[in-house]
Amino acid sequence: MPDFNEVSIVLERAGAPMSIAEIHGALCGILCTGSPDAREEWLKEALTNKETGDVLADECGDVLDAVYTETLNQLDDVSMGFQPLLPDDKDTMKNRIAALSAWTQGFMLGLSIGGLKELKHMPETSHEIISDLLKISRAENYDLEGTEEDEKAYFEIVEYVRVGVQMIRTELTERKLH
Repeated sequence: MPDFNEVSIVLERAGAPMSIAEIHGALCGILCTGSPDAREEWLKEALTNKETGDVLADECGDVLDAVYTETLNQLDDVSMGFQPLLPDDKDTMKNRIAALSAWTQGFMLGLSIGGLKELKHMPETSHEIISDLLKISRAENYDLEGTEEDEKAYFEIVEYVRVGVQMIRTELTERKLH
């Protein structure tokens, strides 16, 4: 997976309307729905300002192609190697929480773009996870200091998101097969 900070810089230079965390969350949401046009729908959302011949937007498109490919590979990996694209542990707790909040907001957007409009038709486990992700999406307002307890709680929440997204994808994929 490309580095979070490097992708952020490329997106910023290209004038992308969303952060990399939100863009990656949206990609994961779209991929979870099994949309046949996932890549095109996602790039349309991620690069709304792209003009033909824009070198910075082309560079951004290349980076986003790498993010798309690696994310799809991770979600398809039977060893459950998926990881949300978030800042590393060297970043401040405040920035990591803001990015996690943006990621989950993007994930909800991606589910909607991918065609999931009503949660009442979701399998029970996925419905619960999505409800939790909605709560996490409001986490940017939490003021944590980065203590050892905060670090542990953050790690556990990211792990819950990581596994939850894979469960949602599995349930939605299985539902489409039946």
